Amino acid sequence: MFKNLYEVTGEMHVHDILDVLRALQKNTHDGLYISSNGGICNNFPVFANATKQRLFTALAGHSIDSLAVFVYLCANERYATPRTTFFFHRIFTNNNYTIPHLRASLALLKSVGEMYQGSIEFLEKLIAKGEETECALVRWCADRTRLTTDGVLRLMNDEATLDVRNAHYYGLVHKVIRT
Repeated sequence: MFKNLYEVTGEMHVHDILDVLRALQKNTHDGLYISSNGGICNNFPVFANATKQRLFTALAGHSIDSLAVFVYLCANERYATPRTTFFFHRIFTNNNYTIPHLRASLALLKSVGEMYQGSIEFLEKLIAKGEETECALVRWCADRTRLTTDGVLRLMNDEATLDVRNAHYYGLVHKVIRT
């Protein structure tokens, strides 16, 4: 079942996503072992698109956090151990702020007045781009699980950690295995 898995651990960088894609496309690996605290989601759409046509298995390690949840959900067969956890949070923009943080900053700048118009316009564009990315991820996650878009967003807002039992219930995990 798990003969030749490509391993991704720790923080995920762009090169990790590209290396996984190469390994899957060249058929040098049958699937993915992932235990990661996530990373930057800029290249996730490329990964998700590229893996649509490639069936592969994913085995979740100890923790699947942030971006790693979305990468794990690309697999058509998803396994986890009894101790696996899944952590959700709102996405961070390029400036390491979440959309709610940026909205609060925008409201403050607007209350101060016109002299910050350039900053206001910059924040509005940053918020719009972040919301577009986050909405796409939320919809994508809901399509791959038994969660609604509101359910995914609630997990992200609450910075929730799901144990494997709840992750299985919500359809993130297909099968829990003993190792």
